[in-house]
Amino acid sequence: MEKFGERIRKLRQERGLTTHEMAEKLGISRNTLTNWERGIKEPHAVEILEEMAEILEVPLKILLSGEKEISVENNPVIKNVSLGNILNEVSQAEEKIVSIDIENLESNPRNFYGLRDIDSLAALISVSHLVEPLTVSEKCDGKYTIISGHRRRAAVQKLLDDGVYDERKLPCIVK
Repeated sequence: MEKFGERIRKLRQERGLTTHEMAEKLGISRNTLTNWERGIKEPHAVEILEEMAEILEVPLKILLSGEKEISVENNPVIKNVSLGNILNEVSQAEEKIVSIDIENLESNPRNFYGLRDIDSLAALISVSHLVEPLTVSEKCDGKYTIISGHRRRAAVQKLLDDGVYDERKLPCIVK
């Protein structure tokens, strides 16, 4: 079976992206991406994995497993992505997490990522009730522009529209 790093490299190359371009889109160093592709290290943040899936235009489950069905026990990348890892990363950040009403979060017009697999992300959020913080910048009119987290906002909006979720405030890091 194809290893995670090999799958990243293969998908990146199929999309015609260089390691430099891919790393820049993810906001990581080229060396970090190269280490992932070589299997030396693995990403441990859900947000990075989500963004990687968006960039590579594949569902997250295919990125992680290479298959349509995921077995958590057999996938070290999934095992390493945990709430503890997410909270650890967030607590190490210098930014403060604030709750912002979804109506005050506006899409970035420069966002070139598609809003794919919103249904599966919405299902995950409805089961776990966990939303990783969005990264936003404050505008002068009291609204916020989303830097990172467009899919998460869309998934929560879908759940609100469907009447199966009632938390209108999303955790955000204001930059």
